[in-house]
Amino acid sequence: DLTGRIALVTGANSGIGFATATELAKRNATVYLLCRNPKRAEDAVERIVAQTQSKTVFWKQVDLSDLQSVRTASQQLLESIEGSIDIFIHNAGVLPLEESRSVQGYELTLATNLLGHHLMTRLLWSKLTGRMILVSSGGMYMAPLSTSQLFTEQFPKFDGVRRYALTKRAQVALTEVYALMGASQGLLVHCMHPGWVATPGVEYSLPGFWKRMEHRLRTPLQGADTILWLTIADEPTKSSGKFWFDRI
Repeated sequence: DLTGRIALVTGANSGIGFATATELAKRNATVYLLCRNPKRAEDAVERIVAQTQSKTVFWKQVDLSDLQSVRTASQQLLESIEGSIDIFIHNAGVLPLEESRSVQGYELTLATNLLGHHLMTRLLWSKLTGRMILVSSGGMYMAPLSTSQLFTEQFPKFDGVRRYALTKRAQVALTEVYALMGASQGLLVHCMHPGWVATPGVEYSLPGFWKRMEHRLRTPLQGADTILWLTIADEPTKSSGKFWFDRI
């Protein structure tokens, strides 16, 4: 029972984020869906309310690739949330097929998957207690951590899959840093790999993979299982800064 707990979920209007937000609402948490598209966010809130009968599901607009949007949304959350933020799920991510830039000029994958989440975390840091979960990906196994490649500004040939892998690998490294920083305020931080899940993002960004694997992929709820376990169960409270796959 998460009555009285406040949860933030980025990218919560579809896929794993939606499944996670729905399950948190079922357990009576106050859930904020942090989404880029207002219409999709509103629709997602309506669907979650219809499924759970919860009266504490809300949404805030934030484009994680736009650092000014992140600042605005963070300030709104600080003003509207009384007390602490008990659960923060870093779920939103993109895998662009072609090179694209954020409003501030950063490569879009870096801006969305890493910079936006990091800035929001730091801006909300004073209110973060409880647990923070970073949703990485099996894609991160394809790239070692390389800050020089991560922050490169010139791409002779853009490789969206590699850019995605680099950002997801960086999330794992940041988890260890956040865990050390958060220990003094009781913040537990974990990173996880949800497995290969049938989501709109996978279908769009990896069409060949989707065609071959569509009927073997996990459902969004199955992908959300370890997120929820890390958020709710007692076992994960025994450590911080770990990387998890299927609760292991």
